[in-house]
Amino acid sequence: MSSVSFSYDVPVALDSPLSTTDRLDPSSLRSRNLNNAASLKTRTLGPMPLQEFMDYYLPKRYTGDSSRLLSSRHAFKSVPTRAESMPTTCGALVLALNRHTKHKSRCPGFVFEVAATPDGAAVDSGDRTPHILCYATDNLDQVRQAGVGSRVEFGYAELFIEVAADPSHDCFADPLASSDDDLRATYDLWTRPQAHGDATSPREAFGQHVAHVAEVFARQHRISFYSIAIFGSFARIFRWERSGCVVTESFDIHEHPNLLCDFLWRFSQVPHAIRGHDMSVEAARPEEEGTFRDVITAHVQFQLDLHPEDLDKAVKAHYEPGRVFAVHVIPQHFSSHPENIRRFIVSRPVVSPSSLIGRGTRGYWALDTSTGQVVFLKDTWRFMKSEELEGDTIRRLVDLGVRQIPSLVWHGDIPYHIPNIPVPRQIESKEMQQTTVHTLLADRWLCHGSVVQLDIPHRQHYRLITNVAGYPLETIRGAEELLYAAYDTFTAMRDALAKDARIHRDISVGNIILVKESDRAVRRGYLIDWEASCRIDDKGNARLSGRVGTWAFMSMRMLAVSRLSTCKQTFRDDMESLLYVVLYCALLWQPHNFPRQELTKIVASFFDGSQRVGDVYMGGGAKSANALSRTYTGSMQLGSEALQEWLTTVLNFHWPPQDAEEYQGKWTAEHLDTYWAAFLRTHTLERDNRVVHAVDAPIYRPSSTPSIAYIPRSPPSSVELLPTPPSARSRLSSTRPPTPASRAKRMRAPSSDVVLPTVSEPRTKRTRSKAVIDISSLRRSRRLQEKQDQNPQASASGNTSNGPPRRSGNPKRRRSGAASRK
Repeated sequence: MSSVSFSYDVPVALDSPLSTTDRLDPSSLRSRNLNNAASLKTRTLGPMPLQEFMDYYLPKRYTGDSSRLLSSRHAFKSVPTRAESMPTTCGALVLALNRHTKHKSRCPGFVFEVAATPDGAAVDSGDRTPHILCYATDNLDQVRQAGVGSRVEFGYAELFIEVAADPSHDCFADPLASSDDDLRATYDLWTRPQAHGDATSPREAFGQHVAHVAEVFARQHRISFYSIAIFGSFARIFRWERSGCVVTESFDIHEHPNLLCDFLWRFSQVPHAIRGHDMSVEAARPEEEGTFRDVITAHVQFQLDLHPEDLDKAVKAHYEPGRVFAVHVIPQHFSSHPENIRRFIVSRPVVSPSSLIGRGTRGYWALDTSTGQVVFLKDTWRFMKSEELEGDTIRRLVDLGVRQIPSLVWHGDIPYHIPNIPVPRQIESKEMQQTTVHTLLADRWLCHGSVVQLDIPHRQHYRLITNVAGYPLETIRGAEELLYAAYDTFTAMRDALAKDARIHRDISVGNIILVKESDRAVRRGYLIDWEASCRIDDKGNARLSGRVGTWAFMSMRMLAVSRLSTCKQTFRDDMESLLYVVLYCALLWQPHNFPRQELTKIVASFFDGSQRVGDVYMGGGAKSANALSRTYTGSMQLGSEALQEWLTTVLNFHWPPQDAEEYQGKWTAEHLDTYWAAFLRTHTLERDNRVVHAVDAPIYRPSSTPSIAYIPRSPPSSVELLPTPPSARSRLSSTRPPTPASRAKRMRAPSSDVVLPTVSEPRTKRTRSKAVIDISSLRRSRRLQEKQDQNPQASASGNTSNGPPRRSGNPKRRRSGAASRK
């Protein structure tokens, strides 16, 4: 295979659960695997007939001359039907897969290897690595030369194979071939019984498979990925996306070796994008890496004002030598003219996706090559039916004068290929990177079984670039910075409400960043991630229904709702979320009297507590108990008397104690703003009193806890990379606390009145620039912009995008076979 211009071996955030020190921790293995399997149950479609699977995803029109394909006859006869050990199956399978002659092979350009140490000695990888990995031949040396524990195998894997020694270890069960459509529709794909004598359940085995796929997606820029599961001599093939998974019917590689051989041949012949690579990312040029390193170093130094020995460590959060990439973005609705294609240089993200399903968000400090400025690049898979793109929302809010939010630099959906043609043209919707699993929801082979409703949204790949690159709220240095940054956030919330009738709907620790600016001694707070925001109606209710946001910081009312399809958020819910953000930061990064064990219970109950009622998760019991009787905060004694006073007072505003008439009616935006501004003017807050408190991870409870609470995300790496003031270093605990993921699973939620506020500004006013995007530099295509809900889908036979085929949904179940593709 010749070298190509896409990227491999992408760094992950230093603090990510996917990092080399934490990510596949055996101590959390069972809980992680069960969680993974549970999250995929409503997002897995199958069993799809294998021939149909290949014709749809790896069409023959790309495969060319098959005369170089090695004969499939008796190809896998050496693979035992049942083996006494897994290595026996692995060894025989790898020999069969790699067999070749001078002119023929099974998967040209690729090589299969058993998980091995750098010297090539096979090892029992257990649960940390797939049993067999497939690499491009050109990348084999990089993999073999990598250090132990580098996880580089996931950064270069083109495909992997999970192996079990016996057919009874299959995770799924196929219906009888004679089943009619009605019987097949009600058949449960997940009915495979526990294999006799096997300590690992099929559900855990599938969860382990999911974990390895998630690792590949985190360490490569991926649209999709293929994997294979082998059970004795039986096999299934999987195709994975950010919205779900498709699994094929089981087949015997002894009886039908041609099926696996045909799949591998097609896999080797199709374009890189159809194999799942994101072709909009490539390795940066050497001179670009040098510039990126220098600019990032200068920005870190300005933000943190560090000594040289600390500066190098802080820069590592954003820059990994030799692993620097160029990311391309064409602005939304503009043509492919070269002047419209903007190039951003990135290296190590500050946010990495730790799960397979969802937005898969990466966040980078990036170098804008057109301006030389450091910006923030958000790479995500948005909902296709979004009411409005986040970039359009931010541009309008900035134009309206909303303070304490970033300005737009560039944004757009990502095509399968960045055009390189002399004549500019509008990029069509079918050429955009998007998920395709949802297009199979009406096929007749689909088995719903016990799954009441499949949850497979249509997602599209999207990048947003803003002008502010800062540090997460978890890096607060003291009580002063916490309350000033939180007040900045409140200012942004009030501005958006007053000027655009908009509420944020996801106020959380992860959506507030700290930025050093020359006009203030402590860092400013900026409210980011406006993707979930929406406008409110005349009654103050969100125009969009549903419970949206980060579970840990949701209001009591939104957590207690049972009819998710009709609930609507209000501004007061966002106010309550901001209160919980301050409380959370105080508990984890401020001095107080709670010992570790008690703090662990408080964090688990107050922020993660939940129970499942029917098909709906509900929570907020601990928050309600605290509101009524201060069950959790009543005995809290903070080291900062001023912060203690603020929290006590605002908790009383939110829910007045009995017979406390002075607090009645004070939970309004105007009153809180007045109190907060006066408080900051009249109180002295500690600037460098940070203390990091350790808490234990919660225990996996499959029947009562939503998935986002099983294994909380650790705080961003800058918690440790940010040097602690000398006065506080002696107070640091050795273990970092977990931080609820700001990108938590979106959940659907009733409402209260809200008063449109007027905005006060207690500190020095600053002039805000308009959105940074330069409209004059862009050349529009003559083609009119198509509305989002009218985007045509490419059929399997008519797709010309070099991306995966797509077809429009049909509410009726389609017949299997080629006829259903027409």
